[in-house]
Amino acid sequence: MKQLIFLFVLVLCTSCFSKKGDSANSENKNEEIEKRMDPVYLKGEPLFCDSTIWGTSFSEMIGHYLIMQSNYNSPIFFIYELKGNKLIEKGRFLSRGDGPFEMLQPHSFYDVKTNKFYLYDYIGILKSMYMIDMEKITNLFDITSWKKISVPDTKAFYMGGSMIKMNDSTLLTLGSRFNSTNLFSTIALNVEACHELDFPYPANDGTFNMASPVKQGVYMDATIVKHPSENKLVYVCGSGKYASIISILDTVLKEKRNFLSVYPKYTTKDGLNRSYENDCLRGMQVRVTNRYIYIQLTPLTKGDVRKHVLYKEYPNYCNDELLVFNWDGILVKKYILDIPIYSYVVDLKDQYLYGISVDPKSDNPIFKCYHLK
Repeated sequence: MKQLIFLFVLVLCTSCFSKKGDSANSENKNEEIEKRMDPVYLKGEPLFCDSTIWGTSFSEMIGHYLIMQSNYNSPIFFIYELKGNKLIEKGRFLSRGDGPFEMLQPHSFYDVKTNKFYLYDYIGILKSMYMIDMEKITNLFDITSWKKISVPDTKAFYMGGSMIKMNDSTLLTLGSRFNSTNLFSTIALNVEACHELDFPYPANDGTFNMASPVKQGVYMDATIVKHPSENKLVYVCGSGKYASIISILDTVLKEKRNFLSVYPKYTTKDGLNRSYENDCLRGMQVRVTNRYIYIQLTPLTKGDVRKHVLYKEYPNYCNDELLVFNWDGILVKKYILDIPIYSYVVDLKDQYLYGISVDPKSDNPIFKCYHLK
C-alpha cells in the first residue's frame, strides 16, 4: 500500500507545468514524497590536501580536477587534482585587483557542452569577461590563452550576478531594467547588447504591495545553472525554499516548473530596501548532472542566524542533508551525510560527491568524498 501511495504522488507531480508564470505548487507533493522516503545515509572518506586553505568553496569539477574559489586570498582560484584520497595542488590563478587579467568580485561558470570556462567581474555592473578553452587545464594559468569578451554597458540594469551560456553568441543573466517585473536578460556578445526578456518573477508571493525594486532584489539574489547537455536550466532563489526548472528555446525562455515553492518572507519600510522576516528560510546550493538536480538547503532561518544559532555544533551555513530531484522536478533521493558540509560538487556520472566542512574545534577545513548510492 505504501508503494502504491508513493507512485500516486509521483504521477501527481508530473502535472505541475506552466508557461512563463508560476506553475502549480508542487512543493507539497514533494513534501509528501519526502515523508514516505527512507533517507540514504552516507559516510565520507577523508581527502588529504597537500596545502591548507581557509575560506574556500568549490567552483567547478572538470574531469578529475577540482576548482576552488577563495573569499580572502589572491590568487583567488586554486586547482586541485584528485589522486586517490589526495588533493594535489596544481596551481593558482586570477589576482584580485582592477588591472588587466584581474578582478574585484569574480564570478565563474563552466559550459560542459563547449568545454569552456568563463570568468567575469561583477561589481553592480558587468565589468569584464574572459573565456578559457579547457582542452588543457594549464590554460587557466596561461593568460595568453584567455579570450577577452567585450561586454555591454549594464548600468541601466539591476543584475543578480549569476549567468549561463544560451548559445554561441548569447549569455543569459539574472537581471532587468530598474523597476521591471522581469527576471532575466540576454547579453548578445557579438553586438555588445543587453536585452530584457519577458519572463516575470513571482507575482503572487504574498507581498502584493511591495515595490518592484524590493522584489527585484529578492529574486535576483539567486543562482541559475544550465543542464549539461539539454536546453533547460535550474533557478534557485537565495532565500526561502523556491526553485524552478525552465526550458530554453534558442534565446527564449519557455515553460517553467516549480519544484520547491516556499517563497521568501520579506518586508520593506521605505519601498526600496528589503529586510527578511525571522521565519524566512535561507535558500540553497545547487549542482546538476545530466540525470539529477542536487539541492542542499541552507539550514535554520534568518532569525536563527540573528541569534547566532549553530547547526549540530557546526557553523550555521553547513548542512548534512541533500535532496535529489530528476529533471521533471520530482524528488527521487534524500541523502544524509555523516557531517554537515558547506560546499560541494558532484561528478557528471553521479558516482561521487565531494564536500567541504569546518572542524568545529580547530576551524580547519575538512575535505570528504562520498560514494553516491
